[in-house]
Amino acid sequence: APSTDTFKGEFTSELLLDLHDEPVYFFQRLLAVDGSLLELLDCDYAIVNKRLAEHYALDGDGKPAKPMDDSWSPAAKRKDGGPFQLVSLPDDRRGGVLGMGAVHMLTSYPDRTSPVLRGGWVLETLLGVHVPSPPPDVPQLKRSKKEKKSLREQLSQHRENPTCAACHNLMDPLGFALENFDVLGRWREVDGEATIDASAKLPSGEEFTGPAGLRHVLLARKRDFTRQVSRKLLGYAPGRSLEDADDCTIERLTDTVEDRNYRVRTLIHAIVQSTPFRHRQARAQ
Repeated sequence: APSTDTFKGEFTSELLLDLHDEPVYFFQRLLAVDGSLLELLDCDYAIVNKRLAEHYALDGDGKPAKPMDDSWSPAAKRKDGGPFQLVSLPDDRRGGVLGMGAVHMLTSYPDRTSPVLRGGWVLETLLGVHVPSPPPDVPQLKRSKKEKKSLREQLSQHRENPTCAACHNLMDPLGFALENFDVLGRWREVDGEATIDASAKLPSGEEFTGPAGLRHVLLARKRDFTRQVSRKLLGYAPGRSLEDADDCTIERLTDTVEDRNYRVRTLIHAIVQSTPFRHRQARAQ
């Protein structure tokens, strides 16, 4: 949870509930219109209410892209937050889950952001890449108000250690691209007195800048993303942990979704028709 001292008057229980509901209503709308799963990575709209639009500084710039569709629109209004609605984005800062404040808050510490946590979240949650736990003897990075170095410069110390470099060289660049988002998911150009550098370079040599660049990197790996979404939904549907025997089903689901333009209903229908969903696993004798 964000520090109530650092974000006094800015972080409220109403905002917390709005941040929680944003991805829920985003997916609800995606399912209602049978949209593309790739919109989870990149799109030109957001599903927000009045309070979130002000929080993201979309009020005045973001305009309703089209009339509300009552078949998916949530009717609930939380105090003065108003209903959630589809709003066009004025630029490429947001779009998809990488622009949602819940993700930024989840992958931050109470009083500061964490490129490491954010990069690890992108790898594990979006691409299905397992990130090992850090060695027990690695000290936690602590920032002092007297510290002259930027967070980016301090993290370079971890990469100087060969034991840490293998993971940090992969995680940190992904997290650096999201540093323009603060703990609460608001856009910023500076962190303290330091100007934010959102440029990044992967071990492969691939260079990109900011969330827009990161989205392009992820879209280039849409097969991995589609497989991860298929894996998550397949595990959710029968309510059990997946096993090695489910790998063939996951690959078939991924192929099916790719062949049908990544439509979300295609994936759900394919899961319902799959063997793991339609048959109960026999217990070992």
